[in-house]
Amino acid sequence: MTRLKLLTFWIRHQDRTGREVGVTERPLVRTTLVDINLLKEQKRLEDGWASDNKEPDYAAIPLDLNSAAKAFEKVKTILTRIRGVLGVPIVYVIRHLLIPEEADDDPAFGKEGSTYTSHDNEAIARTDILTDEADFDATYELLEVHGPFVPTFLTDSKKVWSILHALFSTSGAWQHVKKYTATQNGRQVYRTLHTHFFGADKINTLYTDILQTLKGLFYSGDRRNFTFDKYCTAHVEQHNRHASLSEYNVPALEESMKIHYFEEGIKDPSLEAARNAILVNRHLYTEFEAVMQLYVTSKRGQKSFEPATQGRKLSAVSGRGVTFQGRGGPGRGGRGRGDPGARQRGLVPQAEIDKVRDIEAKRYPTEVYAKFSPAQKAKHWQLMNPGMERGVGPTGAKKTNTASANVSELTAAVSSAVSAMSALTEATAKRSAADEASEELDPAGWGNPNRNNPALARQIKCPRKDDK
Repeated sequence: MTRLKLLTFWIRHQDRTGREVGVTERPLVRTTLVDINLLKEQKRLEDGWASDNKEPDYAAIPLDLNSAAKAFEKVKTILTRIRGVLGVPIVYVIRHLLIPEEADDDPAFGKEGSTYTSHDNEAIARTDILTDEADFDATYELLEVHGPFVPTFLTDSKKVWSILHALFSTSGAWQHVKKYTATQNGRQVYRTLHTHFFGADKINTLYTDILQTLKGLFYSGDRRNFTFDKYCTAHVEQHNRHASLSEYNVPALEESMKIHYFEEGIKDPSLEAARNAILVNRHLYTEFEAVMQLYVTSKRGQKSFEPATQGRKLSAVSGRGVTFQGRGGPGRGGRGRGDPGARQRGLVPQAEIDKVRDIEAKRYPTEVYAKFSPAQKAKHWQLMNPGMERGVGPTGAKKTNTASANVSELTAAVSSAVSAMSALTEATAKRSAADEASEELDPAGWGNPNRNNPALARQIKCPRKDDK
């Protein structure tokens, strides 16, 4: 009974992949048990799929020029996890080729010369979308719109439509596919949205954007929101974006170019040892993955000499026997001063800056720059100051504080001088008043103890003897 069920599943699989059985070229009696047993695990997988796999999440996701590549990849991932009427993942509904290749020119999975990596992979590529009554001499555009379609495809296509509606109906791009609401043709919805973002006129734009992004990535040391691991991930993300363009005949990005962009962006001197190791053994590092792993290993092997994060600092002024505690000192819950991370926490995250694509390295008019968002201003600063790190140079606040301190010192010095002059003037006035009062009380000089001192009296000149 088990073998009979497996044989039935085998025949079903041959039918859904467009491979005829029982004809003169392939009689059923020549089918061996080995051929049938190849599908034993596939049957077990499909029988337990519903119970072993939870329905994916269909929460709405953004769909615009910057996020389209990721969005469509997520759609493919979701549709791969859902099986349709025939047990085939419904991602076959949105495959690029409407009509599969001839069976004789397309060996089945497990056969010599096959390009398939699994039974699912084969079924996705070969499950019928059109019926045998279709006019295969007609243009692809007519067939895409009018079919006629296989009933199982129509059922699976409606399921795809419901998923796409849940994911993208809140985005502005959905307006381009509202006309398919009545038919709920999921394939048409996907193709229309995909063409809107990846049409022939936009492929070159996407290709250029990928290369510009790779050229603009750089790493000069770990920052708050950008580590070396994130630098590596950013490169791999762009490689994946480029790979998604392969079905549009875009040439593959060569490994040497991947390595070139990756190493050009590394400005951290601590990774020079890894760079030199690659230069000495270039023949061992011809693939991007090997180069990236060497840099990652070198980075992780480094010891961190960064000081521990400091808390609030105390500011104090010491005088003669007296110490005045500043804000944040003992006994008070003030904010403290000298927080080394305060400035860095106020910076725009690097991830938001990397999303900005419309800013160039040029000087903008004041009225235009005033309308920039914080992320746009940060992007403009980076473009105008290549190689410099944000949040480490002098700030306007420090300059203002220095000027204020100078003014305060000057004001204090002037105040001290004025006070000294006032005190001197006051002392002179008091002395003059005291002298006047003394003369009034002792007009004849009774208060002078030397009044009758002969030595101080006027001397009388005596005549000389010669004058007599």
